[in-house]
Amino acid sequence: MADNPDIDLELEERPSHEIVAAVTDGRAELGIIADTVDSGRLERAVLRPDPLVVITRPGHPLAARAHVAFSECLGHPFVGFTEGNPLQEHLSGQTQPLGLRPRYRAHLPTTEAICNAVAVGVGIAVVPARAVVRWQRTYDLRVVDLTNSWAKRNLLLCSRRWSGLSEAAAALAARLKAHGAPAAAPDDGGAEGA
Repeated sequence: MADNPDIDLELEERPSHEIVAAVTDGRAELGIIADTVDSGRLERAVLRPDPLVVITRPGHPLAARAHVAFSECLGHPFVGFTEGNPLQEHLSGQTQPLGLRPRYRAHLPTTEAICNAVAVGVGIAVVPARAVVRWQRTYDLRVVDLTNSWAKRNLLLCSRRWSGLSEAAAALAARLKAHGAPAAAPDDGGAEGA
């Protein structure tokens, strides 16, 4: 944005299916979505991997595991994002087919707050792996890979047609495609949809 002072950017965090709808009907020129949703006829480009992982405190029964299925986590107390967060909605959707509901001890607004709560033993959490890297320097956390296919997601840049983008959106798309999504993970579970 510093290179383009005359261009304004509006960024909204939404679930991936809502982003697909906004791009499809022209309310947005570009979107960043998880590849776990049906993107219809949108044109797509992979930006980067964005796997989901389980975080625990040291000494937790899952902490020594290299990987775990989401269903195995449901017997443990959880810490999650506040209602309306795209990742939280995505996780809720994954529990419905299992016929089980996680027991949430806390719903918190930021990844940092969740990492802090997990580190002090409030519960476990599912977060994007890139977000954990930032907070492992501050909080003593263990990371366990999820084996579920929906957790091994990629972030995609999408548009109705690359050739139909405005000049500013085309420049942004080219830059994102060349460099991937921003390296710094936001503190809200991800700026993209789940």
